[in-house]
Amino acid sequence: MQESGGGSATAAKPCLVCSLCDCANYLALRLAKTNCHKNDAQLPLFLMHTSLSRWEWLWSFCALFVYSIATVPSLAMIYLALSLFPGEWRILSVAIAVPLAIFIVILNVILISGVLHATIRWPDEGEFPADRKGAMLLWTLHAGIVNFIRVPGLLRIVHANPFLRKLHYRLSGAKIHDSSIVAYDAVLIDPFLIEIGANSRIGDFAKLAGHYAILGKFVIKRIRVGKNAVIGGDAIIGPGVVVGDNAVIGARSVVLPNTVIGPGEIWVGAPAHHQVTAHSES
Repeated sequence: MQESGGGSATAAKPCLVCSLCDCANYLALRLAKTNCHKNDAQLPLFLMHTSLSRWEWLWSFCALFVYSIATVPSLAMIYLALSLFPGEWRILSVAIAVPLAIFIVILNVILISGVLHATIRWPDEGEFPADRKGAMLLWTLHAGIVNFIRVPGLLRIVHANPFLRKLHYRLSGAKIHDSSIVAYDAVLIDPFLIEIGANSRIGDFAKLAGHYAILGKFVIKRIRVGKNAVIGGDAIIGPGVVVGDNAVIGARSVVLPNTVIGPGEIWVGAPAHHQVTAHSES
């Protein structure tokens, strides 16, 4: 212990709870696309001087654990295909077992993620201090679970399959009507903060985000899309946006947070503005 200026300072080792909180804060800042800098002085010794921060290590270990559990049934299936069938049928059995095993791994990751979502309370809506506590911590945990699917290659397979795509979104907390269509390349950044009504369409490369961070504040608000609404390709929808029934948002439009789009209205531009009300035209 060193004394300086009448005070004392000790190098305390971070506890597991502190590490989890730091992990949550780091993920929130990274996902909110703000600048973060790791503090090597607080890292455990075996993580110091590595290319990954301690938060990235912690998330990686959690992801590895989830993937390992999801892979066990598939490995057993391939083993049975190799051991139960004779030589002339072995190639055919493996050719059938491997694609099926990949599908089962992805399905298991989605199901495990859904169980994790169900065990953690959903974050409340509102404006909160970016202090890695309360609602921000809950949001970060759910966002980290969603990221188990957002692995390059794995995400494309999930989005390419309509069944897996809808299952992933629903188990992640999204409320999407059966008749609605979310495009293959659309991105629901916070699926647990998104509601989409019947017969609505989300275009290619559209992005819906239910959060943002600014000036030390973290904002979480739900996005609500009504019935028969259309969100054009490459559009960006911010948190707190309400899209009324039969409304249309033009391609590449940027709808600012907390915007309320009335029924039948057409909005275009960046930032988006009210262009015309469709049902009022004669």
